Amino acid sequence: MDSSILVVGNEILDGTVREENASWLAGRLSALGFRVRRIGVVGDGIEEIGEGLDWVLRGSPLVFVCGGLGGTPDDRTREAVARKLGLRL
Repeated sequence: MDSSILVVGNEILDGTVREENASWLAGRLSALGFRVRRIGVVGDGIEEIGEGLDWVLRGSPLVFVCGGLGGTPDDRTREAVARKLGLRL
């Protein structure tokens, strides 16, 4: 099955934090027989996350999202995904 990974975080884009989750996850998925079609990195904005989701969903039906899930105000991933899918939190 095809899969994609979306990494969320301004700290990744500005180089403050080194991104390691996507490569780790891609290795595990590949070992399980999944084909990783896309890996993308986007900032913390709701619109950015939505655009990133559009992009990875065009590549595969199964998407893993890393980052932007903490308890700080800039962690908007849950809200962005819910909005994109038309769901309420």
